[in-house]
Amino acid sequence: MMFIFTYGAYVIGQNTKYVYVIYQNQIVDSFTTGTRPVPNHLAIFGDTFLIVNSGGFSGDGSLAWIYNKNIVYELFLPNYMNPMQAVKVNNKIYFTDFGDSYNDKVYIVQNFQIVDSITLYKRPSAISYCFNYIYAVSTGINSNYTYDDSSFVHKINPNDNSVLNLKVRSNANGVKCDGQYVYVMTSGTYDNNFNPLNNSTIYKIDPNNFTILDSTRNLQNLTDFAIGNNYILAGVWKFDSVLVYKINKNDFNQIDSFKLNYGGLGGIDFDGQFFKFSLGGFTSGPNAIFVLDESTNNSYYFVHHNNDVGSGFIKGFISLAISEKTRPFYIKDNVLYLKDENYIRIYDVSGKLILNTKANKVNLRFLKSGLYIITIGERSYKIILR
Repeated sequence: MMFIFTYGAYVIGQNTKYVYVIYQNQIVDSFTTGTRPVPNHLAIFGDTFLIVNSGGFSGDGSLAWIYNKNIVYELFLPNYMNPMQAVKVNNKIYFTDFGDSYNDKVYIVQNFQIVDSITLYKRPSAISYCFNYIYAVSTGINSNYTYDDSSFVHKINPNDNSVLNLKVRSNANGVKCDGQYVYVMTSGTYDNNFNPLNNSTIYKIDPNNFTILDSTRNLQNLTDFAIGNNYILAGVWKFDSVLVYKINKNDFNQIDSFKLNYGGLGGIDFDGQFFKFSLGGFTSGPNAIFVLDESTNNSYYFVHHNNDVGSGFIKGFISLAISEKTRPFYIKDNVLYLKDENYIRIYDVSGKLILNTKANKVNLRFLKSGLYIITIGERSYKIILR
């Protein structure tokens, strides 16, 4: 039996230390995140996965390179580190370190070793690479978990590691880009009982002048956000449900807000058509993925596992089956037929190249049961063989 779909989903199980490959309500594959606890971030570089294991409050962190579902190398970090996110620029990895008790640096890794660091501000968290620069945010959280009145966005030149700083409201905790702008989220502040003290803000930043162009107003404390083609979706972490804000990208006014049926927001992503929410971490209910089509506003819940996955961070995409009319191929009797001859590459779920050819048909009978990525020309699809 075969399912065809354009997108899959990779979800980190923080409790189990596994990455799960999800299709609708099924786990179709999985692989390890490494040996150290609390995987916090998943990045994909070609055929290799990089897992940032933060270590949590009591363990030690690591960076784990995964190829073909196996650990290629795991860089064990000292106990004073609490790594959060990472990007790859050229042949180097840059990762933010929140610090076990305190840190103010982004570290640079080359050939599986830390070779340098860049001093930023108190407790860096999120990091992105776009417009040929690295953008990172520092939360401004002190070692005793009090908050400074402000925090910073940093624009890092990877050629010489020089840094420009831009001040924003307290607790900057997210940074993402689209084709034109950089967007930064502050998560607001909390008291010792995790009660909100100050609201969140999302900023639109000009990457060239490195200046703030616009910002949102009066949002509850946000956990994550994603940048769509026409609007932004931002989510508020709650145990029983997630409040979602819909924000116009042009004037930054709030269009709408709505609640999701599950709590425990793990992350939000956008793939060019679909918003995806990882839900259910730290709750007694099942884990779920909520998918919203930006163009049609159709939405779906995919309940994929009962709490064993734990809270997750989405990296990768979800979709229902692509239309037969727009798909440039069809499959009959386990043979893939193209409408026109094209370059065809087949990968397994780890990214390992299995077949690379130019043809108008390919016999798939040699493939074992599992999830595969088929790239035809410049577009990729995923199939499940059973």
